[in-house]
Amino acid sequence: MKNKIAHLVTLQYQLNYLIDPDWIEKALDETYDYRTAASQEIAEALESLGYAWWTERPLDMQNVFTELVDAMHFILSQNIAQVNSACDTIDVLGEVLGSRVSTRYENVVQKPIENIVEVRKLIR
Repeated sequence: MKNKIAHLVTLQYQLNYLIDPDWIEKALDETYDYRTAASQEIAEALESLGYAWWTERPLDMQNVFTELVDAMHFILSQNIAQVNSACDTIDVLGEVLGSRVSTRYENVVQKPIENIVEVRKLIR
């Protein structure tokens, strides 16, 4: 998992840089508010779950996944911006963030999600 996260860090850094070479400074001064953007994406994922216990609403799992991936990109961008100044190269940055994620989730047991209630718990 560590190597995959490191690769994602590199790709996200490069994409953000293509969009705006000053993206890190703008993330740190909150011109680019990645936290709020991630929160919005998670809210959109919940909306796609059709969560309304008081009424039937359609479920759009494809869009749930899309919104969660969007949230991941914003969360990753915020973390890159915060850790960047402590790292000499993008490879070191990827290694640091990859290690953080791996350490935090190394004991998580992955299993298939069986129903909509489990999906909601996962998002929360």
